[in-house]
Amino acid sequence: MGCLQCYNKVENITGRLFGLYGTFVAKNPWSMIIIAIVANVFMGIGMSRMEIEKDIEVLYTPENNKAMKDRTKINTLFGDKSATNFFPHSQTGSGNYADIIFEANGNIITENCLLEIRRVRDKIVSFTIPDTTNDVPWKFSDICAKRNSQCVITGNEVLGSNFKKHIYFGNISYPYLETIFIGDVFGNVKVTNGVLKYASIIKLRCYLNKASSNKEKVTKWMEAFLKQNKAISTNTTQTLFAHSDSLNNEISSNLDDDIVLFILTFSFIILYASLATANWKCVSDKQNLAKSGVLVTIMSIVGSIGLVSSFHVKVVDMVLELMICLCCYLELAGTYDDNSRNENQRKE
Repeated sequence: MGCLQCYNKVENITGRLFGLYGTFVAKNPWSMIIIAIVANVFMGIGMSRMEIEKDIEVLYTPENNKAMKDRTKINTLFGDKSATNFFPHSQTGSGNYADIIFEANGNIITENCLLEIRRVRDKIVSFTIPDTTNDVPWKFSDICAKRNSQCVITGNEVLGSNFKKHIYFGNISYPYLETIFIGDVFGNVKVTNGVLKYASIIKLRCYLNKASSNKEKVTKWMEAFLKQNKAISTNTTQTLFAHSDSLNNEISSNLDDDIVLFILTFSFIILYASLATANWKCVSDKQNLAKSGVLVTIMSIVGSIGLVSSFHVKVVDMVLELMICLCCYLELAGTYDDNSRNENQRKE
């Protein structure tokens, strides 16, 4: 009984407040409409600063998990040495890198194949990117991870003159070549008594500097890296290539494609339903009430995203897609429901 009385009191208070608000809106309709539109338009301008979160670890792992905390602690204690004394095994994460995988139909440990791999590697490390800030072009050596003032490229050792000698004498020890581990360089291998006799795959991995000051340059270089590889032609080998952000970009691209197709599909459905059922009398057509409700929802979503984006709050792809799907669903559901009511009224 006490709960019911409490419920009735709360309902009466909120009902009275909404009644006062409704009365005020009814007396000043145009002022409220203009204020709402102007406010949402101004807040929507913030979408120009919208940033989308694409990091898989941030999106799909628990926030502030133990792995993240341990990595932060290690980075704080030891710092970033990728610009001066980089070792792949010293990384606390996947890091920044670019991979090129070469595959041959037969044995790839031949002079012709290695010569072609060297040619591709030289093109990758030598292409330049124009800098719009100071008009000074830069290349891989300006943003690579270094050790002993040399860029670190896993697999580079099999392209040197020393490896040629091992090929000539047929004594390529595996998985260690002298003191260098080459087990992650070759694929589909055949080994006899610890000596590498056959391999059909070679992978080169170019490591990039992790410094935050180079983040924009690294991103641009990785984008240019993909374009360069697509333009490179090979004769004796086939190439596959990727970089550390490829998976993030692929997932984001798939979501973007889904959003576009979803919007186009529902837009055609909604347009057809509206044209087929409208009576072209704006005052008496009750569809307009449903459409205005959906329009308000869309404007409020745009305004809210713009507002949080202006404070540099990143938007998640999946949430953005969900919002767009919600708008399309509201439009379709509102139109269908209103059309059903109009049809029932005509029958009555």
